[in-house]
Amino acid sequence: MTIAPTIQQTRIFDEVPTLEKDCAVIARAGSGKTWTATKTAKMTDGNVIMLAFDREAAMDLGNKYGNRKRCRTFHSYGFQGIQEAISWAVKDVDGLKVKRYLHEECSDLERHHYVIKRAISYAKNTLDNPRRTLERELAADIDDDDELAEILDECVEAVREQLSQSLDRPDVVDFDDMIFLPATHPTIRPPNCDVLFIDEAQDVNRCQAEFASRMKCRRVWIGDPYQAIYGWRGASSRFLETVAQGHSYHLTNTFRCGKEIVRFCRRMVPDFECLPGQHEGRVNTVSEMTDVKAGDFVLARRNADLVPIALDLARDNKQCVIIGKGLGGACKKLLRKIGADNIKDLRSGLYDYIEDVRERDLDDSIKASMIEIAQIIDYAAGAVGVIGEIMPLLSYMFAPKVEGDVIRLSTVHKAKGMEADNVFVLANQLTEKTDEERNIKYVACSRARHTLNLYYHSDDS
Repeated sequence: MTIAPTIQQTRIFDEVPTLEKDCAVIARAGSGKTWTATKTAKMTDGNVIMLAFDREAAMDLGNKYGNRKRCRTFHSYGFQGIQEAISWAVKDVDGLKVKRYLHEECSDLERHHYVIKRAISYAKNTLDNPRRTLERELAADIDDDDELAEILDECVEAVREQLSQSLDRPDVVDFDDMIFLPATHPTIRPPNCDVLFIDEAQDVNRCQAEFASRMKCRRVWIGDPYQAIYGWRGASSRFLETVAQGHSYHLTNTFRCGKEIVRFCRRMVPDFECLPGQHEGRVNTVSEMTDVKAGDFVLARRNADLVPIALDLARDNKQCVIIGKGLGGACKKLLRKIGADNIKDLRSGLYDYIEDVRERDLDDSIKASMIEIAQIIDYAAGAVGVIGEIMPLLSYMFAPKVEGDVIRLSTVHKAKGMEADNVFVLANQLTEKTDEERNIKYVACSRARHTLNLYYHSDDS
């Protein structure tokens, strides 16, 4: 089927392929971003590369572009740059690099190796100070604030030393180095090209931005500032405004959402528009999920709020799955920490734990993460008979990929890029107090094609 381009798409096709400077394409939800980007890339002369965040997205771009070799992930393209810079001395990625470092040089911090490893990855990917992410993780293990401060300093130093070693030994590369080294090393750069298209550019963090800026080429940044919801990962909602250098194109017409859904979303995104002849759509306010069925989405701000809904749906014999790998490691750690022998003692211990967390001198976001883990365990504990059944239940409910026709439950972050005819959103969680909270609300509501159900629990409506 031949798709007739909109006026906005036609302008992009006419101008961007021959433009002589960087630009941005601001594409609202469901506005044909990928089709527009790949068609524009095909119309552009020279060595054109399209960068995506993960392999699945790169493959999707490659299939639509018709040339997978030109559609790469940041990691694979960066690894090519490392190989070219040091005469292909690196053949494979060393997945044990950080583990060896921790074992050989941080043995006195063995209890915290997992946390340090995560902080190293965070620091390499964002170029940010690892202190806050380390504090978030360590606080779940260390109750005494003075001890926490001492261990925190040691872990921060361990992270910084590993980053320094990575720069000194570029011939030993792990997964995170594939972006980190081309973005920061004095003699390593990503391979150059003539024109670089960066997909989902609103989610670019500092390391990825530096990666792209070191390339000698023209850049086309494609994304939606109103869908920037990864501030905790180093992304900025204002990034696209700064890189466009005053030259941007807009795709504001959605092919996805019905008219009433668009009108609702326009409260958050004023230029969000319908195409002529778009289906009407509906926005409902509901206090129960009796009408939810296979194929529908249920979206929430946090995983903890999806667990009781999944349990209720299972009791009604409705097949459902929570999209994601779950929080198994954190849940197991807290179960061991409380050390209860039965469900009653466990729930009492969880209550005391939550109260203690609320009293601690920690950042509010760190407290919220710790409390969420406790709430997930508590919800699961209320549905099983013995403690040993909690982790199998959580493992069953969470799945990284969904197969078959089931009800899909997801956090808003994991649902990004997806869509469904009918979407239920836990509306009591959604606010517009900050730019990112407004963006999260917009992303959630714009997943719906035909019906958006704003779900308020009877206690919250």
